[in-house]
Amino acid sequence: MSTVYDIRDRKGKGKIVAITAFDYPTAQWCAAAGVDIVLVGDSLGNVAHGLKDTTGVTMEMMELATRAVARGLAGADTPPLLVADMPLSGMAEPVKSAERLMDAGAAAVKVECHSAGMNALRAVHEANISVMAHVGLMPQDIERLGGYKLQGKTPVAAHGIIECARAAEREGAFSCVIEKVPRMLGAEITRAVAIPTIGIGAGPDCDGQILVLYDILGIFREFRPKFARRYAELGKEAVDAITRYGEDVQEGRFPGAGESY
Repeated sequence: MSTVYDIRDRKGKGKIVAITAFDYPTAQWCAAAGVDIVLVGDSLGNVAHGLKDTTGVTMEMMELATRAVARGLAGADTPPLLVADMPLSGMAEPVKSAERLMDAGAAAVKVECHSAGMNALRAVHEANISVMAHVGLMPQDIERLGGYKLQGKTPVAAHGIIECARAAEREGAFSCVIEKVPRMLGAEITRAVAIPTIGIGAGPDCDGQILVLYDILGIFREFRPKFARRYAELGKEAVDAITRYGEDVQEGRFPGAGESY
C-alpha cells in the first residue's frame, strides 16, 4: 500500500503515476493497473455531473465519490494512496471538511493554493492531516483567472507560482500538483522544492504525472485539453454498444435463449 511517506520519499527516484477515479469500478481499474496515487478530483463536477466548472462541487458529492473509490481500492493487494480534493465549498471550514473526506476513506486531501486555499492548507496540516498542494492553473479560481489559460507566462507570474509552491511546502504539503504551466516553469518548480511535484500540463520534468481518467479513456468528449493524451475511445465504443443493443431489442434478437430462464 502506498503511503504519504512513500510518495514524499519518491522525490527524484522514478516517476510517480497518478490518476483520478470517481466511483467503484474506475477505482478497481486504477488499482489493477498499479498506479501510485488515485485522486478523487473535484473534476468530477465537469466530467461526471456536467457542471460548467468545479466551483459548484459540494462536500456531499466529494464524500460520496470518495467512499465509492475507497471501496474499489480496498480489495487491491497493494492499493494506491487515496487522495481527495477539498472542493471550494469546503474551504469555509477546512479542518472539518478534511475530516469528512478522511472519514470517507481518503489518506490525504488536496488543496488548491489560491487565497482561501493556502489558509486551508495551513489549517489542515496543523490538524495533523496529510495535504497535497495544487499550484498553477487552479480551476476553483477560474473566474479570477479568466478561463483555463496557461499560467506563469511572464517572469512575474512564474515567480509567483514558484513562491506559492515553496510556501505550500513550508506549510507542510507532502507533494504538489502543478497544472498548465510552461515546461521550463514545471522543471524550475520541481528543482525549487524538496517535495515531489506531479504535473498536469506542466511538462515531463516533474516528479510524476496525473491525468483525468475520463480524458485518457475518451469517456468525456466535450472538451479535450492539449495535455491529455487519449489511450482509448471508450465513449465511442459505448455509443456503438448501446446502438447494437437497441437494434437487437428492436429486431427481436435480444433476449435470446442464453439470456432467458
